[in-house]
Amino acid sequence: FLAYHRVESRSDPRLALTLLDLESAQHRVLATSDSEQRDFAPVWSPDSRSLLHRVVSGPRRTEWRVDLQLLDVQTGAMTILAREEPVPGLAWAAAFDQQTLVHVRLNGSKEAFAVVRRDLITGEERETELIQKPARNQPHRFSVSSDLKTVYYAMNPNERAVQRAAVAYRHDLWTGQTRELMRSADS
Repeated sequence: FLAYHRVESRSDPRLALTLLDLESAQHRVLATSDSEQRDFAPVWSPDSRSLLHRVVSGPRRTEWRVDLQLLDVQTGAMTILAREEPVPGLAWAAAFDQQTLVHVRLNGSKEAFAVVRRDLITGEERETELIQKPARNQPHRFSVSSDLKTVYYAMNPNERAVQRAAVAYRHDLWTGQTRELMRSADS
């Protein structure tokens, strides 16, 4: 199965979280947004029974809120796991297993990006600073490994460099160590 979001129709701009059966080519709508919601960004559970997705809603960017929701694919039951403030320009990344959700967000003071580990059973949350938020050239393209042990991200290391210059990093969540993986020729 492939999970994705699509616009319902030209006359109906709402988003539909949709499941595509790759063998039969049948589409199944799992959830439909209201007119103010956008950005489902689904992530499969390791057992393929549920989808974690992010729903951004609100009439204006200054009033947006982000709900992290868990959808049981069989029953359609939806559970809100967290409600957070959106980070403009931040590509959302998450991974989870039966007990833990790992994702990246701005920390409470909004001065650094943090990795959040949420226990899905107890609701307890642990936040670890990943990188200080620069005035410009914010990190982008975050990715969380499926084993929940590593976060990858890229950022432009030089404020005067061309936009396409980037350095890719690997951050080990167990040791706290960050290592440069590669540097583009323009950086």
